[in-house]
Amino acid sequence: MDSSNKRKIIVNEIDKVKSLKGGFRDAGYQFSKADVPIGTLSTNKKRYPYISINSQSLPEIKKWEVGKDYYITLKVKQESFTEDMDRATSSLKVMSIKVL
Repeated sequence: MDSSNKRKIIVNEIDKVKSLKGGFRDAGYQFSKADVPIGTLSTNKKRYPYISINSQSLPEIKKWEVGKDYYITLKVKQESFTEDMDRATSSLKVMSIKVL
């Protein structure tokens, strides 16, 4: 596949993501009661996974405003995977970033 065709495919994928608007899957989750010590955190509060990216990897963050939503696409490589009785966890290494 030549670079022109690859670019068309990437542009089409980006357009699909942009057109989703509210169609992204919510990444929030709730702790099970077994994960929360009695009297500490509420099990009803939704938690979200965090990523931390510096301006060397994503220079655009210098212009972003705290509290606003931004759309990015990440290419990740799975570095590890563990699974227990009620959930699975994966460590992902960010290989490339695209701001939409």
